[in-house]
Amino acid sequence: MLSTAFQYRCLLTLLQQSTCRARHSLSVSQKHVSRLASSSSSNLTRHLVNSKNLIEKHTVVSTNHLSPSIKLRLITPECPLWYSGTDDCPFNEPYWAFYWPGGQALTRFILDHPDMFRGKSLLDVGCGCGASAIAGAMVGARTVLANDIDPVAIDAVRLNMLLNNVTLETSSENLIGHHYTNLDVVLLGDMFYDKDFSNMLNDWLKELAARGTTILVGDPGRVYLRDHPIRSKLLKLMDYELLEQCKRENNGLSNGYVWQFQSNE
Repeated sequence: MLSTAFQYRCLLTLLQQSTCRARHSLSVSQKHVSRLASSSSSNLTRHLVNSKNLIEKHTVVSTNHLSPSIKLRLITPECPLWYSGTDDCPFNEPYWAFYWPGGQALTRFILDHPDMFRGKSLLDVGCGCGASAIAGAMVGARTVLANDIDPVAIDAVRLNMLLNNVTLETSSENLIGHHYTNLDVVLLGDMFYDKDFSNMLNDWLKELAARGTTILVGDPGRVYLRDHPIRSKLLKLMDYELLEQCKRENNGLSNGYVWQFQSNE
């Protein structure tokens, strides 16, 4: 019989692979923005305090990943929540609490190639735990914006930011489709989970690339990137072997890849 921990991890993976990944669907974004806009100042403050306390209670500080110089609050096998059922989880779809393979590869790449990012403006879209954004700040990026439409993810990023003694900006607005004219680098880790969503990303990334933005994608080779027409526009920059624990947690995926999007137009 499958353990509750295994079921929990499988459910999280299935949730990630649902249509138009919940973290960046426009309808969910609008709901979050509306909820935050209607909150009073005291309610928002209470939310931030409660969220911080819950994150600290149910996570541990981990360095068991491809970027051990970055401390991250994650749900790991050391946490009781890892072995609990989804009904016991106090968070709604806590993607931010797991350090996904594409994000690990992308973060490792940033740390290994600081000259590509030093003095640049960075946007980390669907940032989750914020590792790639934190890496950008560590190597001297001029500005870093960590973006995720889950406000709890943003709270987790702020905690991780403090753990690593860096400063960066955060936003829970849906920024996909925004018409940036002076953005140097866009980072996307583990964002290709659905054909329609990949189509939407493709259109936006073509626009950004045409304006001179460098676009870096971290992914372990999932089907919606591997078999999508966008694959023909990706130049592989690096291939990292994942740690054994990460392989086990991600159904045997063995490597994380870093790609650069090229407009070809």
